[in-house]
Amino acid sequence: MKWFVHIDMDAFFASVELASKPYFAKYPFAVGGSEKSRTVVSAASYKARECGIKAGMSMFEAYRKCPNLISVEPDMDKYISISKEIFSIVESVAGNVEIYSVDEGFFHSDSMDIAIDMTKDIKQRIKNDLKITCSAGIAKNRLVAKMASEENKPDGLTLIRDAFSYIGEKEVGEVVGIGRQTQKHLNGLGIYYVKQIRDYPMNILKKHFNSYAYILREVSYGRDSVNMM
Repeated sequence: MKWFVHIDMDAFFASVELASKPYFAKYPFAVGGSEKSRTVVSAASYKARECGIKAGMSMFEAYRKCPNLISVEPDMDKYISISKEIFSIVESVAGNVEIYSVDEGFFHSDSMDIAIDMTKDIKQRIKNDLKITCSAGIAKNRLVAKMASEENKPDGLTLIRDAFSYIGEKEVGEVVGIGRQTQKHLNGLGIYYVKQIRDYPMNILKKHFNSYAYILREVSYGRDSVNMM
């Protein structure tokens, strides 16, 4: 039985900048641009998030919400370089790595205990070497591992032994791959929690979602689907 670990950096762009500018850590901090620029927030520190600032928000709106916000222009070359160092650490410890994006990826192990130990080692090495943190989710498939990594941010580690129970209690909009339109459609059918999909008549699901209905049913049981990732 394979155990999958999802490594997800915490507020990656902002954390990379703060690692070299620790004197800004006590202030709300964002990567995006100046107040007068027509750019959007690429990443917000957790202190900035407490002010209601989030990725995708215009810089104008961000400064309106938080006048004492400190921001810098994005430096993608720097983030890509740090990303390579992160995944080099993962591969050196785990012996395998699947890069999902610049700030998240997976590795796997045949042992739950070994997966946990390797995850703790990776998290500590990233913190020691790069001065940034990551959160991790461990489960028997990638989908649930990715969801689990969001549970205890920042710097968290969440193990899901029972994917069936875990995902069943989630609202449908919390599932990776279920977008707003699908969530709205499911809610319109009276489906608000994932466990409700399990007992919903398949013929009606197929009428509304075509072949995607089978994917929704599989996911409702905590099973992975490449179409959801």
